[in-house]
Amino acid sequence: MSVVNGVAIVLPPPEGFEVDFANPTRNLTLVRQTYWIYGIGTALALFFLVQNLYVKLYVNRRVDTEAGCLIASWIMSQIVQALLISTVAAKLTGTHAWEMSLEKYNYWTLIFYVSSTIYTPTTGLAKLSLLCFYNKVSPARWWIWCTRISIFVLAGYTVAITFAMLFACNPIRRSWDVTMTEGECVNRPYLYIAIAALQILSDVGLIIMPMPMIYGLQMPSRQKIGLVLMFVVGSSTLVTSIMRLVTLVPALSDADQTWALSQPVLWICVEGNLLTICASFPTAKRFFRLVAPRWIGESETKRSSRNNGLDQQGPSQKHAFHNEIVPLGDLKLGDGEPIEVTIQGGKGEARLVKNERDEDTPGSGDSISSFTETGNEDIPGNETLRGDAVASRTYPLDKWLTLSPAMNV
Repeated sequence: MSVVNGVAIVLPPPEGFEVDFANPTRNLTLVRQTYWIYGIGTALALFFLVQNLYVKLYVNRRVDTEAGCLIASWIMSQIVQALLISTVAAKLTGTHAWEMSLEKYNYWTLIFYVSSTIYTPTTGLAKLSLLCFYNKVSPARWWIWCTRISIFVLAGYTVAITFAMLFACNPIRRSWDVTMTEGECVNRPYLYIAIAALQILSDVGLIIMPMPMIYGLQMPSRQKIGLVLMFVVGSSTLVTSIMRLVTLVPALSDADQTWALSQPVLWICVEGNLLTICASFPTAKRFFRLVAPRWIGESETKRSSRNNGLDQQGPSQKHAFHNEIVPLGDLKLGDGEPIEVTIQGGKGEARLVKNERDEDTPGSGDSISSFTETGNEDIPGNETLRGDAVASRTYPLDKWLTLSPAMNV
């Protein structure tokens, strides 16, 4: 520690450098970029969160664990970003350590200690939200076990890392008070690098997990490619995690921490908002289909055709059917009531469209545009397997046995 102009500082300035505490030298380009990224990213994250909740509350009429994790992650992300941006506004982050008092430097380290500790469960909850969505993608037993094991591993290492960050020093105060000499700390730079590496591995896992399931779906290759792209976009935080690690490694070995860590702060603002956007992405297409169909290249005619269960060959096709992956809660009648369908001994929910079946087609006088099983081949009879399963296959209309309004499956 040194003293300059009667002010105690944590790091002596380079020889010949004139210290100006009132107007310190700043990385203004990076500061402006951080402000812009924070503002735009926060607005986009809020929009995607709102559309996600709109679909769940007003379309599906339920809030599940997936939404709860997403909301908690968004709140914590905003707290972390607000804390970090406050250090930028206070001329701490992006300023040399030798141009701030010892008290200000301790305040900066305290903010970073708090925000770093909160950020770990922030990323964990966002990824947990995606895994909860994955859990509804298929009723296959291998997939259910895969997602549940992933949830257990993710929750376990998130809790472990959070406590490791919280109790990195003994006494805890030494985590931010550079004047303390007693006590000891773990090697925090290595801890931060290990955390970033684990988050990269979890992002890779989130991308790889659904690929075998998508490959086995009975749908056109074009739709499979679309699903792959959806999952890849939903895990795009992999890029920001890598960039954060790349900028973090050299910054942690730099003595001028307040200046060096300004770059990782920028990437945290990018990643913190992307976490919300990516976790909200699965409902985006349905939201735009309801609110602004033309934005995703759909017209009212196309929407009507899809809802009527017709493919591109038109209404004259005898056994028209439609295939899309939609959670059970999304398959509703126009008045919001679900339909129960019994088909070859299994139960499920389906979308009902009136008077679209050819007269010579066996079954009821109504057509089905999509169907979701709640039983599978391993469970005979009419037993209900999963109430939140999703459609992963289609059936020609002449296979429907009975159709009647009923309670939720």
